Amino acid sequence: MTGVQNEASKHRTDASSFEVLLVCDFDSALSSRILDAYRFFQATPRIVLARRGGSMSVDSRLSVELELVPGRVKGLDATSVAGWMLVVINSVLYVLYAFILGLKLIVHRTKVQIVHAHFIFPQGLFGLLLAFMLRVPLVVTAAGRDVNIIMRRNRLVREICLLVLRRAAATIAVSIPLQESLRNFGVKNTVYMPNSVDFDSIPPVDEYANHSSLLYVGSMTRNKDPMTLLHAFELIVRATPCAQLTMCGDGPLMPLVKDEIAKNKLEDKVKALSFVPPESLSEIRSRTPIFVLPSRSEGLSLALLEAMAAGQVIIVSRIPSHVSILKDEETALFFDVGDEVGLSRQVQRAISERLLGQKIGSAARQLCRSEFSNSIVARKLELVYLNAIRERNSYSSPRDESILSTSIEKPSDFGNVQLVPWCALICSKLCFHSAFDR
Repeated sequence: MTGVQNEASKHRTDASSFEVLLVCDFDSALSSRILDAYRFFQATPRIVLARRGGSMSVDSRLSVELELVPGRVKGLDATSVAGWMLVVINSVLYVLYAFILGLKLIVHRTKVQIVHAHFIFPQGLFGLLLAFMLRVPLVVTAAGRDVNIIMRRNRLVREICLLVLRRAAATIAVSIPLQESLRNFGVKNTVYMPNSVDFDSIPPVDEYANHSSLLYVGSMTRNKDPMTLLHAFELIVRATPCAQLTMCGDGPLMPLVKDEIAKNKLEDKVKALSFVPPESLSEIRSRTPIFVLPSRSEGLSLALLEAMAAGQVIIVSRIPSHVSILKDEETALFFDVGDEVGLSRQVQRAISERLLGQKIGSAARQLCRSEFSNSIVARKLELVYLNAIRERNSYSSPRDESILSTSIEKPSDFGNVQLVPWCALICSKLCFHSAFDR
């Protein structure tokens, strides 16, 4: 393993450490933010990180071994035969590499004690195969799109997802509405545990920043609905000509976003940035007092939590995941999904009513510190791991139930699962999802 243990763990013995295999198939910036929570574990985690894409820098305070997984396909034309063939080939490689990685870990006698997959499909399937080979428990985090869109889109994919979730020791839902959705699918082993951020590393908004500056951070997809924000901004600049909008993120709607900016001659008002390094995003956030997230559905956006930590004025769509953590007029300003006029009015309020904006930003910052900081959530995640490991090893000591919102049933033995026949069936369906960014 490479890396250095965090400062809080220097004096602990090896008995207080454990090894987790993390399937975290996101971009480098998001993967790094997820990894950061492990610095706050009481035990010393050693992490094997399996992800697609290129290499990434890892915090030197963590002990991380990076395993790069082949099969990343981005920007394919899904209507072309060649495009579909490439997606199928890369999807098959992605699934089969779980076996290769499992064999590698077995040969190297890597003592992984738990597998944690972020996103149910296909990462959860990848994790299930690894957990089966290594004979360790599986934890799956449902992020939002996997439950709200993918599981509702295709019956076969839904059954594959349910197979994964039923064999998991615990399924983490990042919001209460998402947990309810999982229960509606018949998933019982759910734990509510929100996403979290490194609160102390996020600088607050500069009090001298341009108070008519807006920030959007998120993928350029229909689910995130950046077009509603753009149309609302056209109304905003009529009332406030000095207003500025920065949009950070990439996705299939980026060409449409740029065309809309050019069509309305907003090039001097709107910046659309497809890639922003974390340090640059932090600087942009510190000089942008207003954060807007017009999503049609969400799990729990990390960008939203970072905006709260910075004390930005939060303006969000009225969807269950937002309503479950924020209060209108107290920690955020709400508007109805797709309501361009309602969004523009709330932005105008944030610009003109400075005291209201300061109150909302301060309250959102305190909420993030108390409920969504890594130091708070990491301990809950560690307890989920330890409970799953104890159950798998048939320890006699009782589980810690303090962070479980519902009872967790012990999954059936992995040995009873006929995984190989499923893999042949799964590979034919992976192509419908691997080409799209999550």
